[in-house]
Amino acid sequence: MIKLYNTFEIAVPLWDWIIEKFESRGLTTWAVISKGVYRAKPSNITQHIQYVWTIPFLRKYKLISHFTYFLLTPIKILWSRPKVNIFYTQPPLFYILGAFCSRLVRIPYVVHVMDFQPELLAVMGKLRRTGPVYKLLNFLGLRALKKAEEVIVIGRCMQSLLVRKGVDEKRIQLIHNVSTYRPDRVVSTGIKSGIGLEGKLIILYSGNMGVAHEFETILGVSKRLTRLSSLHFLFVGNGVHRSLIENFIADQSPVNVSLIDYLPDDEFQEVSQGSLAHFISLKSGYEGLMVPSKFYSSIAAGKPVIYEGGVSSEIALLIAEYGLGKSVLNGDVDEMERCILSLIEDPSLVRQISKNCQTAYNDNFRPSIIAQNYLQCIDEVIKRRE
Repeated sequence: MIKLYNTFEIAVPLWDWIIEKFESRGLTTWAVISKGVYRAKPSNITQHIQYVWTIPFLRKYKLISHFTYFLLTPIKILWSRPKVNIFYTQPPLFYILGAFCSRLVRIPYVVHVMDFQPELLAVMGKLRRTGPVYKLLNFLGLRALKKAEEVIVIGRCMQSLLVRKGVDEKRIQLIHNVSTYRPDRVVSTGIKSGIGLEGKLIILYSGNMGVAHEFETILGVSKRLTRLSSLHFLFVGNGVHRSLIENFIADQSPVNVSLIDYLPDDEFQEVSQGSLAHFISLKSGYEGLMVPSKFYSSIAAGKPVIYEGGVSSEIALLIAEYGLGKSVLNGDVDEMERCILSLIEDPSLVRQISKNCQTAYNDNFRPSIIAQNYLQCIDEVIKRRE
């Protein structure tokens, strides 16, 4: 038996693929998630879910779901005897408690680092690196990682950071995120006409608008390119930095910028297919702490990626390695403008990048490939402990 621990299923699209792989090998698999509601999407793995209770009338509050998960899940860890526990990094820092409980009952465990805590809290300004709370959490976090059978990371930048912090490089496995985009599906919902963007060249940002994402540069470019009536910047999603875009629209009344909420899957698929390019950003200082997973949906869609972030981040490395788009340093409005104009003015460049994206995705990043790599990693853990 394998047990997977994370607050919400939707945060780990990989589960749809790895559970099938585990089950095909005779490994009964359970995903232990909160009964809270996150983005209200139906589960694809209902028969493999064990729910953790949360307060019924507060199920929509993410913080409450995290708190009750933290409080009640250790009981499930202590009372079950799987071959391996796999801890993901939500709720933040839960992997420390999960690892401790797993060691108490002598169950080997793997930590899948999707965002690196408590370092992320320090970069966000929530913890002081010189303070006792950070020092304690850093010590406990590294102890949990060093005692894990394997540590799975989602980028080379993250791998380098953990090695610098003393985690054994031989125990670190690089396994990329998977795409939620279905390249085999062509849909037509009329959403582009519905939001007034039929026939437009769309630069698309879709997903979380969190503290790690930067929007000032792309908004600055949108002001410069108002002369191009065919070009439109579309932002889809939510998060704490959504207000930056809302304020920009309220103050500037731009004709070439739109902001909408998350779309149903089919409508998102159509918008993604109909975009010129996809924009992704990561603020300086966050390299190694997270890797925006929307990148893999972008290349699955065969769309050039315009990435704003550091050259050492995983996305910048992949773009350079496979020719998947353009990378721009944080705050470089001039270079981002040149990148967008080059895609508009040179259709052959777009076609070549699109071809590169499809080849890279099919050869390296298809969910079935990622799931097989995951299975091999967990197989090694099981064999090592038998």
